[in-house]
Amino acid sequence: MYRILVVDDEKFIRKSICNRMDWEALGIEVAGEAANGREALEQIEELRPQIVLADIRMPVMDGIAFISEAKKRYPQVHYIFMSAYSDFKYAQQAIRLGVEDYILKPVKTAELEEVLAKIVHGLKQKQLARHLLEPVAGESLQSLLGAGQVAAFAFYLESQEGAGGFLEDALGEVLAKIGGKRILYYLKDFSPGDCHVFLMKGEGLEESGSRELLEAAWDCLEEVEGVAACSEVMESDSAIRAVESAVRLLMRKMFYPEKKILTARQKAEPTVARKRQQQIREELAYLYQNLSAEDPKLERTLEHIACLAAERENSIWTIENTVAEILVLLRKVSEGRMEETDYRILFNDIQGKNYLLRYRTAEEFRERLKEVIHNCLGTRNQIEDEDVITAVRQYIRENYLSDLNASETARRFYLSASYLSTLFKEKTGMNMGAYIEGLRMEKAKELLQGTQWPVTEVAIRCGYSDSGYFTKVFKKYTGTTPRQFREQEKQIT
Repeated sequence: MYRILVVDDEKFIRKSICNRMDWEALGIEVAGEAANGREALEQIEELRPQIVLADIRMPVMDGIAFISEAKKRYPQVHYIFMSAYSDFKYAQQAIRLGVEDYILKPVKTAELEEVLAKIVHGLKQKQLARHLLEPVAGESLQSLLGAGQVAAFAFYLESQEGAGGFLEDALGEVLAKIGGKRILYYLKDFSPGDCHVFLMKGEGLEESGSRELLEAAWDCLEEVEGVAACSEVMESDSAIRAVESAVRLLMRKMFYPEKKILTARQKAEPTVARKRQQQIREELAYLYQNLSAEDPKLERTLEHIACLAAERENSIWTIENTVAEILVLLRKVSEGRMEETDYRILFNDIQGKNYLLRYRTAEEFRERLKEVIHNCLGTRNQIEDEDVITAVRQYIRENYLSDLNASETARRFYLSASYLSTLFKEKTGMNMGAYIEGLRMEKAKELLQGTQWPVTEVAIRCGYSDSGYFTKVFKKYTGTTPRQFREQEKQIT
């Protein structure tokens, strides 16, 4: 049950609202009442409601003064204001200050129910997302969702601003036409980067119906480029498995670039997957037993393993674990030649949560693995000019927050910009610009994890005066926005 605090200086109105609403049906309980804004602030501190319904005209502390203070102290609470038509300007001001919605007096039951239902739906979406990220002991998914069936949908849209909202509207529009008791939850806090995850609950759900729903949603989205995946229909207590299944299935999009919708048919076939996994294990075992940086076959063998990993027959688990093993081997044979930060930058787009979503085709993924292997191993026997590149990297690490570029750095070391850029790529496996950007992004990750500074402050401390551009670069580098990254790290710790 979610809790609501009712605030109005007229006791009759408070009691009327408290007594005529079917709170249980809404999933809400009345936590308390208050006669003015000052009392309300005290009650919020004591009762911790998720929703506050308040009049805008009150003595002692009116609605505007109340919301100004309440949003500072309790920004997570959802606020609804009641106002007479003559107070419309005050209501507009309140909305600018952060009120969720407002309704006109005298309050109509149906109108208030609609507003409250919308807020409760949003609260449940966030609660579900948090539970999926980090299950809470004693709190089952069935207690959140109730009995019934669920199906999960995962969408990947190519760099679409506000894509989650578009998808939510499109799916909602289709469900409204279909009818029936189906509830759709947009798991925004659970959705990684450009992936948007939804959970649908209902009775009598069918996989064919899920596919038809996604097809209709794509029609609503018209020319938006992307891919969708839908899980099998499961019981509500298996919602975590449904969501994970949809996201994992979406990661297989690189094997089916021609498809817009992926279903269970696109899963790896277990028997074939086990055979491929065994083959990969045998080749990795050989390398671990015979690992030598001087072995001329090392690069070719690792590239062959990479090609095996990037085949459709594999499960996502096999692909991710094989890539992780390749990175361990690369670290071993190039030990002492790179700083830890350099490894993180070089390996950035083939590690981390859901990195497989970044690749459009298996060929693109395969070539990226081979490139990383070549770039990392290519530094083994290159002694010439090693000192100058070591000095350049040290200079960049000390000055990356300033307005560094290849030309200015080359002049400092009495080299041409083109020669230094070529040499830097040969020695490190990275372009100099990408290296500088990577250092800034790694610093940003540290600050987002270790401080509570706002994103604007983090951007400035990482050398970006424009926080919007910083967010764009950060999302390209990590697959998530700075805010999403910080929230995900909180869940992990």
